[in-house]
Amino acid sequence: MKKRFLAETATLVFFFLSGFTSLVYEVVWARLLSTYFSSTYIAVSAVIAAFMFGLALGSYGAGRFSYWIRRPLFLYALFEGIIGGLSVILYYLIHESSFLHHFLHQAFSGSFMVADTLFYAFIFIAVATPALFMGATYTIVSHHFIREPGDAGRKVSILYGLNTAGAVAGASSTGFFLIPLLGIRQTICLAAILNVSIAVILLVILRLTGFRESRAVSPARGLKENPFSHPAVLLMLFIFAFTGFAAMVYEVAWTRLLTMVIGNSVYAFSSILTIFLLGTAAGSVSMKFFVDKVQRLYLVFCILQSGIFFSSLLLLFFADTLPVFFMELFYRINPTFINIEIITFIIVISVVFVPTFLMGAAFPLFNRIFIDRWGHIGWGIGGIYSANTLGGIFGSLLAGLYYIPHFGVQKTILLTAGINLFIGLALLMQSPVVKEVTKSFMVIALGSFFAFYSAWVPQWDNKILNLGVYVYAEWYKYGKENLDFDFTELTKSREMLFFEESEGATVAVTKNKDKTLSLQINGKTDAGTSEGDMKTQTLLSALPLLLHKKAEEVAIIGLGTGVTLGIAEGFPVKKIDCFELLPAVVKASHFFDKFNHDALRDKRVNLIVQDARHYMDNSNKKYDVIISEPSNPWVQGMSHLFTTEFFHITRDHLNNKGIMTQWLHTYSMSKKNLKVILKTFSSVFPYTTAWYFGGEDIILIGSKSRLLPGKLRLPDKLNNRRIAKDLAAVGINGPDDIMSGLLMNAKEISQYTMGAPRNTDDWPIIEFDTPKHLYEATARKNIESMRKCC
Repeated sequence: MKKRFLAETATLVFFFLSGFTSLVYEVVWARLLSTYFSSTYIAVSAVIAAFMFGLALGSYGAGRFSYWIRRPLFLYALFEGIIGGLSVILYYLIHESSFLHHFLHQAFSGSFMVADTLFYAFIFIAVATPALFMGATYTIVSHHFIREPGDAGRKVSILYGLNTAGAVAGASSTGFFLIPLLGIRQTICLAAILNVSIAVILLVILRLTGFRESRAVSPARGLKENPFSHPAVLLMLFIFAFTGFAAMVYEVAWTRLLTMVIGNSVYAFSSILTIFLLGTAAGSVSMKFFVDKVQRLYLVFCILQSGIFFSSLLLLFFADTLPVFFMELFYRINPTFINIEIITFIIVISVVFVPTFLMGAAFPLFNRIFIDRWGHIGWGIGGIYSANTLGGIFGSLLAGLYYIPHFGVQKTILLTAGINLFIGLALLMQSPVVKEVTKSFMVIALGSFFAFYSAWVPQWDNKILNLGVYVYAEWYKYGKENLDFDFTELTKSREMLFFEESEGATVAVTKNKDKTLSLQINGKTDAGTSEGDMKTQTLLSALPLLLHKKAEEVAIIGLGTGVTLGIAEGFPVKKIDCFELLPAVVKASHFFDKFNHDALRDKRVNLIVQDARHYMDNSNKKYDVIISEPSNPWVQGMSHLFTTEFFHITRDHLNNKGIMTQWLHTYSMSKKNLKVILKTFSSVFPYTTAWYFGGEDIILIGSKSRLLPGKLRLPDKLNNRRIAKDLAAVGINGPDDIMSGLLMNAKEISQYTMGAPRNTDDWPIIEFDTPKHLYEATARKNIESMRKCC
C-alpha cells in the first residue's frame, strides 16, 4: 500500500505539472509563430487548432488501446520525457523554419495564400506531434486511477481539475513572469526540463519502490467491439463536442468584449485565459463531492447547461456597464500596476467565472453518464476528451473568423448561449429515466424563454464600450475630481460615425465636440485630426522625404487615418506601398478623406491588407523610405514591430541611401523603456537621429549612411505649393523650423542608451514592461532627459 501511495501521489503532483507545461508551450508557440503569419490572431488560431487536434488525437489513441496498456504510469513517465524532447526540437524547428518560409514564398511568389497554407500544414504537424503525447497522458493517467465505472465521475473531476489547475498556473506564470524574466527560449527550456524531470523522477520512484502496475481487464459492458461504431455513442459524443465548441466561442467573444474594458496588453490576455481555466478547474474539482451522489444525471447535466445559458444571457444585460464598473473601482485606488491587475481580475471574474465553473462541472458529469451507460472506461475517457477538444477547434476558428465579423460580439454570445441550451435539452432527450412530460415541459419552457429573450434583449451602448477606460481612466478620474463631470457624459458629445467588430479588433470613428475626428481601435484613439496628431502624421512623411535626396519608392506601415499617406503623395514619388492589417481601418480611413487628400484614390498607391513584417520578410522589394507608425508597443501584436529582428528586415529592404522612419511615443513610457527602443533602433541603423516638434511624440530617422543633407537642399522641396501648405498647417514654415526639431544625433543617442538592452523577439522587454507605466505622466520628463543627456 505504501508503494502504491508514494507512486500515485507523485503521479498526481506530476499531472499538475503536466498541465503547467502544456499551457507554457501553447502560449510560447503562439508567440513564436506570430511573426510567420499575416496576423497575430491567425497565428494564435493556427497554434490552438494544431495543439487541440494533437490533444484530441492523442486522447483518442490512448483510449483506443487503453486495455492493452499494462503499465500506465511507466508509459506516462515515458511520454513526459518525449514531450520535453519534442518541445525543444519544435522550438528550434520553428526558430529555423524561416528558411522553409522564405523558400515557399519564393516558389509561390504569385500567391501568399498558397505559400502560407503549405507552411501552416508543416507547422500544424510539428505542433500537433508533441500535443498528441500530451493528450495521451490525460487518458493514460485516468486509465490508471479509474478502475471501476462507479469511480469515473469522482476521479475524473479530480484528475481533470488538477490538470487544468496546472494549466492555470502555466498560463499565468508564462504571461506574468516567465517570458519577461527569462525570455522565450529559456521559458521553453524550463518547461522541457520539468517534463524530463517528471519522467526521470517517476521512473526512479517506480524502480525504487518496486511498484508493479497491473490491472484486470474487464470487457466493455454492452459493447464488445469498437464502441464508436455504435450510433448512440456517436450521437452522445457529437452532443458533447458542442460543449467544447461553445466554450471556445465564449472565450473568443468574452476576450473581444473584455478587451474594450481592460485593454489588449499581454497582461489582459493572460488574465482572461487564467480566469477561464481557473473557473473550469474549480468547477471540475467541486464535482468530486457530488458527482457520484447524483441520481438524475441527464437532468442535472441539462441544468448545468441551462446555468451556462442563463449566466451568459445575464451578461448581455450589464456588459455595456463594465466600463462604468471599471471606473468605479479605479476611482478608489492608486493606479499602480498591481492595483490595476486586481481590477482586471475582478472585471474578468465577474464575466467569466460562473459560466466556466459550470463548464468544468459538466465535464466529469458527462464522463459518468457515458461510462455508466456503456461501461467502457478507456474508450469513454479518451472519446469524451477528444470530442470536447475537436469541438473546441471549430469553435476557436469560427468565432473570430466568421461569427464576430458577421454577427458582432453580443449576438455571438446570444447564439452560443442557445447552443448550450440545445446541448442540455438534446442530452435530456437521451435519458432513459426522465419522464416524457418533463422533457416536453423543459423544451417548451426553455425554448420559449430563449425565443422571447432573443427578440427583446436591448442592444449594447457601443459609445460607452468605446470610451477606452483602460487607457484614459486617469484622465476621466481627473475630470471627476477637478472638472466635476461624469465620464459617461462624453458619449452625448461624441458622434459615432463608424463602428465595426472585425476579425482582429473593434474599429470606430468618432466626431468629438470640438469637431475633431478620432480613429479608435478597441476604444483607444490611435490617430485623429487633433493638432498634435496632425503634426505627427504630417512630419512622419514629410521629414524623411525632405531629408532624402530623391525618394521614388516608399513604404508606409499602418494606414490609420491616411494622413501620413496623403502627405507622402505630395512629394514626387513614383510608388507607395501602404500596409494595413485591419480591413475595417481601410473603411474607416475614408472618413478622413478631407484631411488626407483622398489618399487611397492616388494611382501610385498599392494598398496591402496584410502584416507588413510578414510581407517584407518574404519580399525582395527595396525602398528609398520606409515609414513605420504602428500602435503603441504595449498593444498585443505590436511588439514585433519594435524588435531588433524587425528593424533588420526593414534595413534589408532599404536602398543604399534609404531612410527608415519610426514613430515613438514618450507618454506612458519609462525612461528605461525609451532607452531600450532607442538602443534597439540605433543598433540596426548606425546613423540614427531623434526629432521632436512638440507634443508627446518623437520621430526616429535611421539610415545605413550619413543623414542630414543640410539646410541648403530643403528649400527646393519646400517651394512645392502642396508640401508647403501641408507643413504650414502644422506650424512648419521653412528650413529653420525643420532643423530646430533635431533633438539628438547618432553620437548623443549612443551615449544616452549606453548599457541599455535591446528589445528582441526572444526577449520582448517592451511588450511586458510598458503596460506597467500606462498611467504615468512621463512625456515631459523623457524629453528633458534626452535634451540634458549630452
